Amino acid sequence: MRKLALLLSIPLALTACGDKDDDSGATDGADGTSADGADGSTDGADGADGADGADGADGADGADGADGADGADGTDGSTDGTDGTDPEPVNMLLNPGFEQAQDLTDWLIYPSDLGNWAVLANGDAMYPDDAPFAAHEGSNGLKLYGQYTGWENETPVYQEFPATVGDTYTFDGWGLMHGPDAIVGSQSYAALWIKFYDDSYNYYGAEESAVTFTEGSATGTWTEMTVTATVPEGATKVQAAIEFWHCTGEAEGDCYEAGGVYFDQMRMYLHDDSAE
Repeated sequence: MRKLALLLSIPLALTACGDKDDDSGATDGADGTSADGADGSTDGADGADGADGADGADGADGADGADGADGADGTDGSTDGTDGTDPEPVNMLLNPGFEQAQDLTDWLIYPSDLGNWAVLANGDAMYPDDAPFAAHEGSNGLKLYGQYTGWENETPVYQEFPATVGDTYTFDGWGLMHGPDAIVGSQSYAALWIKFYDDSYNYYGAEESAVTFTEGSATGTWTEMTVTATVPEGATKVQAAIEFWHCTGEAEGDCYEAGGVYFDQMRMYLHDDSAE
């Protein structure tokens, strides 16, 4: 009986050993190591999967691609700068196109009781032939003309701001002469000015636009005008002024030259390097 029991136990032991070997092979397959026989082939395929895992590392490079998205933000920055150029300056003027009403809202005139001006809306009749007015931008524009006193006279329409010595400003806009109402005579003209004063309105100088409207200037087309100036020592105020000069230098008191000029889309700005 003991011999028979021993013989029966041997196959069971062998079977148990075979199960252990199979489990070990499965573990080796998970490790991606080589194994014997068919199991080894299977393990080899698993090893290929391990290589795919390396491709997963390339996926980490994809995270670097996220850095590329940051680069896209840089592109946005360029867009904000208008294709890499400086952004548009801030216009300091209120009612720069005379759109608020058909008066001088937010603008001053000196003397304040002058009446040789008009704010026209699109379609309004232009003197003297009733041709319809068309603004450079928007719906309205300003017209200035002489005071017809017989003597030299100046008509400034302006806005005023505090000034800091060394700051640089540019004042620009558009002007138009209507052919039938163009300036006639050599003593009258229109221009843009930047003027400087102190708190007591002592005068500290001015700059005039390079483009002015005079007898013989082009008519029927809007023309850009600009002037740039730097605040001098002693000045505390800066003025952006649209001006019509009539009968300059008149000594006899009998000058009544004709003509007027229209203005629109005005802009006054402080240069960025001045504000730093």
